[in-house]
Amino acid sequence: MLTLGRGLFTLHWHVLDLTSAQLGRRHNALQDWQKSHAALDTITKVVLDLVAAVEAGNLSSPVCAPPTYPSVLRAALKHVCQKSSWKQEDWLKAAEGRLRSALSRSRRDHQ
Repeated sequence: MLTLGRGLFTLHWHVLDLTSAQLGRRHNALQDWQKSHAALDTITKVVLDLVAAVEAGNLSSPVCAPPTYPSVLRAALKHVCQKSSWKQEDWLKAAEGRLRSALSRSRRDHQ
């Protein structure tokens, strides 16, 4: 699941980096960009659900989490911080704090 999440972040960031010229005239770049932003928001929310499950003890501890756990946390944090509205949207502000805490705990647990 975590590897898939990291792959989805990478795929949608790639779409957002494409220019209209690269996509071609007949292609609706704006629609693809909007869909990729929505997908990135959704993936970030899935990562937050995973963080909540780990915090609640409903999953094995982060010590037992696969090596991709910190990577997907960083990817979700990158998405949150790259959004221009992240300081105005409550869920994004809360996500930033939770992701930073989870990443810090993950680093501490793996030392």
